[in-house]
Amino acid sequence: MACSVVAKELLVKEVGETLIFTMDFTDRIGSGVTISSATADSHTTGGDTSDLDISNIQISGKKVLMLISGGTDAVQYLVEVTANLSNSEILIGAGMLRVLEA
Repeated sequence: MACSVVAKELLVKEVGETLIFTMDFTDRIGSGVTISSATADSHTTGGDTSDLDISNIQISGKKVLMLISGGTDAVQYLVEVTANLSNSEILIGAGMLRVLEA
């Protein structure tokens, strides 16, 4: 069964920046359960193909960290993180990222 987590804030980065972003599943993962693996994907809020580069996905406790670079000025993206848990559950987290030119 997949459950969703939605970030509560709109994150912002500049076109030329490469930043670490975190999807926090702490409130959704029970005691003794760990994240076994994670993936991340993105698309524009209009449903178009994303030009964001998401790399170096790492698990730190009940959080998933990733590097995000690229993007187009004034475009808003939906970043979706899928966390596969040690108890066979799957959590999907979503966050909004807006890219701006400096």
